[in-house]
Amino acid sequence: MALDGKQRRFLRALGHPLAPVLQIGRGGATPAVVREVERAVAHHELIKVRVGREAPGELDEIGAALAGALGAELAQVLGRTLLLYRRRARDPVIQLPGAPPIPAKRARAPGASKRLPSTRAAAPATRDPRPAPPAKRAKAGSTAQPASRWRGRRAPEAPPLPDDEDDER
Repeated sequence: MALDGKQRRFLRALGHPLAPVLQIGRGGATPAVVREVERAVAHHELIKVRVGREAPGELDEIGAALAGALGAELAQVLGRTLLLYRRRARDPVIQLPGAPPIPAKRARAPGASKRLPSTRAAAPATRDPRPAPPAKRAKAGSTAQPASRWRGRRAPEAPPLPDDEDDER
């Protein structure tokens, strides 16, 4: 499957924020590297591979060799980074423009769970015993009023303060 210009542009946009998942060093594209790239592209569909300066061969040759060995498409070569794409055979995620649509998964009824229904009765809802968080303070110079912790309820009365007269020091 050869990618057209619109599809390459789409993949480049998706690949821009990605970090390289693998780095090819002075050993080049060894069978172990190809296995790891195979595993990564099977899991992610679209991956970046960084090629070190000490890697033998030209960057285009390495990209073409990896793409050919994996049955993937070389979407981009930018600097020393390759962007490889291979559509998953099962549960593809990326929908390329102009490609046949991804078949929808069989839908479940709303609220249905994957698990079998439980035979236990549901526990009664209880009130959270923890106190409400304290109200946030307004910034200096702000006219906004802080949210009340007591929202419509009457606040408890504070204990009386001690008199200074009774204190003998």
